[in-house]
Amino acid sequence: TVHEYFNTGGLAGGKMIGWPQCKEFIPLDFSRVEFPGGYPNDAGVNFQHDDFFGRRQPETQALFDLTARERPDLIMNMHTGAVFPIMLRPFVEPDLVPVFEQLVRRVQGRLALDKYQATEDPAKEGNPDRVKNISPYNLDTALNLHCGALSVVIESPSHGFSTAKRQDKLVVFTPDDLVNIQLLCHLEAMKFLGETGGRARWTSSNRR
Repeated sequence: TVHEYFNTGGLAGGKMIGWPQCKEFIPLDFSRVEFPGGYPNDAGVNFQHDDFFGRRQPETQALFDLTARERPDLIMNMHTGAVFPIMLRPFVEPDLVPVFEQLVRRVQGRLALDKYQATEDPAKEGNPDRVKNISPYNLDTALNLHCGALSVVIESPSHGFSTAKRQDKLVVFTPDDLVNIQLLCHLEAMKFLGETGGRARWTSSNRR
């Protein structure tokens, strides 16, 4: 409950806003809340769901400027809010769907081997069918359409609470565990880019 309050915020009187209700209020009216939570910026906007075709927030514009200049192949959008770490299926151009699935096998398979998944079976934990639901249009879609990168959300656990269980035993993630999880994700992503050649080799015209 405390974690949720700090995450999504509380209305006047202390009632938690909660998730996904926090996404109903963009921009958030600060006069209605006693604590805004961690989602909105100073303008009350959760820029994961910004007005991408209109008046963008400065954080979003900074990302757009950076990615336009650097033209990354892959963007990893690290979040907190999962039982075990999981990569969410993004709403991106069709050519990148099989690439995403390869990346899931690589990253989540490695996390399984390092005991950061529900089992130590990389084939099971790295199965992209585990993430069937496609995310709605959000920052990751906008970044893909803006610069061509495969932009994916990776939801990590929290050290503040845990409901994760492995063989019916509670798994508690320490701050060091969370750092290791994110470093492993980046390490495997770098290896993946080196082996697959990046965006220039991912499109169907270049795979023929």
